[in-house]
Amino acid sequence: MAEGASQLRGWILRAAVVLAVVAFAIPLLRRSIVLGDEGYILMQSWDLLSGKLLYRDMDAFVTPGIWLVLAATFSLFEPSVIASRIPAGLALLGCYFAGYRISERLAGPRAGLATVALLAVTTVWAFPAWTFAFYSPFAVTFALLALERLLAWRDRRRGGALFACGLWVGLSILFKQNYGVFALLGLIAGLVAIRVEARQAGKDEAREGAAVRDLGLLAAGVAAAGAPVFVWIAATGALPAAWQSLVVHPFEFGTRHGIPYLSPWAMLRPALLRSFEEMFTYGAQPLYRVPPPTVWLFWIGLAERLHVLVYWAPPWIGGVLLYLGLGGRERGVDAGLLSLLAVSAGIFLGVFPRADFNHLVNVYQPVVVAGVVAAAALWRRRREPPTLLARVGWGALATVVAAYAAVALYWYVALIIHLDTEVALERAGVLARPEQAQRLHYQVRTIQSETGPDEALLTLPDLSMLNFLADRPVVSAYYNLYDHHIAHDGGATVARGSRERAGALAVTRFDDFFSDRRGLRDYAPALVAHLRTDWEMKWRVGRDDFVHLRRREAAGAGQEGESILPHCEVSPLAKVRDHLLYSALYHDPGGVPAPKPAVVESSCRLAVPSGGARLELRIDTRAPRTAAPDTTLEAEILVVDGASRSRVVRRVFEVKPEPGFPRREAFAEPTRVDLSPWAGREIELVLRTRLRGQAKVRVREARGFGTVFEDPRLIEPGLPGGGAS
Repeated sequence: MAEGASQLRGWILRAAVVLAVVAFAIPLLRRSIVLGDEGYILMQSWDLLSGKLLYRDMDAFVTPGIWLVLAATFSLFEPSVIASRIPAGLALLGCYFAGYRISERLAGPRAGLATVALLAVTTVWAFPAWTFAFYSPFAVTFALLALERLLAWRDRRRGGALFACGLWVGLSILFKQNYGVFALLGLIAGLVAIRVEARQAGKDEAREGAAVRDLGLLAAGVAAAGAPVFVWIAATGALPAAWQSLVVHPFEFGTRHGIPYLSPWAMLRPALLRSFEEMFTYGAQPLYRVPPPTVWLFWIGLAERLHVLVYWAPPWIGGVLLYLGLGGRERGVDAGLLSLLAVSAGIFLGVFPRADFNHLVNVYQPVVVAGVVAAAALWRRRREPPTLLARVGWGALATVVAAYAAVALYWYVALIIHLDTEVALERAGVLARPEQAQRLHYQVRTIQSETGPDEALLTLPDLSMLNFLADRPVVSAYYNLYDHHIAHDGGATVARGSRERAGALAVTRFDDFFSDRRGLRDYAPALVAHLRTDWEMKWRVGRDDFVHLRRREAAGAGQEGESILPHCEVSPLAKVRDHLLYSALYHDPGGVPAPKPAVVESSCRLAVPSGGARLELRIDTRAPRTAAPDTTLEAEILVVDGASRSRVVRRVFEVKPEPGFPRREAFAEPTRVDLSPWAGREIELVLRTRLRGQAKVRVREARGFGTVFEDPRLIEPGLPGGGAS
């Protein structure tokens, strides 16, 4: 009777944990929309159902598991972002289950529950990386399930468990080839450790061929997962393209992307993440999706500093597992700990050379499991009574874990509160920040109203989500237009597809992808030349978020010219920013009390061609958060020729606070300056900004406020459409 009651309590506890996990996960699964990686995966999955094939018809460098799962999902449900979260949620629950089982096997039920709790904490820190349909969480979850089956085989030498281990790791390879292969190598190392452990304990019979049999069962499981997909790809004639994409290209990829590992000394910086770009690279997304809890926590950067420990916990956890797994000073090999170390370390190394936070957390699930198991193993070996050093160490560890949990709790509640607006589109259904939801709704409705149902939409560099939401085809086989995708031909294939298929509208981001070492203008000159000569920038949406381009009536009618900014001496209060399609000079005079004016001045030395030329640019302003009445910005351009100074441009702008939600606003009309009077001479162009009044900018504003000299170029008469005016 007592045993039955105990079992019942156990089942009730497990059911309560499952319900708690589901209740915790659903709000996160419903929130956020990722325009980049999520967008192209959803669009390609939908096109897969339409008859296109990965590698042959659609560019991809990852094994096809996630695309097949989403294509199956879209065949059962209407294609939408929210429908894709169903398999994402199942993968998340599978990860929690695998983490619990591994920790329970190695350290007991309490460690299993602790693992589930810490995985929940890490899910918030990783948000939204583990909660949208992406290949990495699936690959890592399947690798953990494979490890769980290996540990089951360690307990009971049943061949079915080893076959299942191979099946799960085969699925891991099917979803992300490098993570899966590294996990497989870790599992093989664990298999060897289990044999060594058993022999040390005198429990393993040295039967001839046992190792071959073990590897055969593992290989059979891997083949069972991968063979059907291999046959399918081969039968469709895409095998050569798949080999190039999945095997050859990843080695090329490492030379194009590299983000250095965050230094441990970063913890000591007064301002740890000093810019939005650095925060985006090394910080969790809730940092810039929700406001900080208090001003003082924001200024000391508590959450930011905890990020440094996220980077440096894995080596310490690995060292502890290695020491304990090899027996410390007196014990024999612990194959369970060594297996966990081998698999978690292998998967973790699979993320390099891209050590930004978003990629790091993609492989952090095994680190969490390893950390709990390592702590539990150390706790079991503690001395009684504990030394003062041990007390301090355990107290520090508990404090750090509590800090991560507290930050996660705040972020979890804040994400639910601030990401509360439905993206009201047929193919969306998820919740986002109000301004993002409004922007996307306006963006997609604009696309649908200005393009036909079958009209291909050119989006770049990573905006295929707009194609998916608007139900508009892409222009070529390339859905993501990052460096490693299209640099091999300078973007010529995309440009050709745009000329042949694109309609009258194109949409780009303002800026390049943050981790590309080169900008689009460097790695895809053919595409950029096409965009600058065959298209013109007409509108911006969300101020500095998106650019809408219109196809010119006559192809090649635009003019590229030469940027003057490389020839400029930039004021300390100014900054040159390289955007996706052009560069701009930002003059930020800051907020000063009237009537004293603040002046920002940059100068550029130019040699005007003997045949004459013209300066062409757009002059615009960035709005501040608040501005005093009658505040103005004056923008001037002067030509200095020896002792002669000529003012050739003067614009006066009334400074008004930034509107709450700018929809689509037109770019400033081009300003053209005829430089023919200075033909054949070297001149100095002075670009000047004068602020009268007072203005304040937002905290963490990336570019400040002030005057913007956009895309200043020198255009010679010989260029298409050139000449002075």
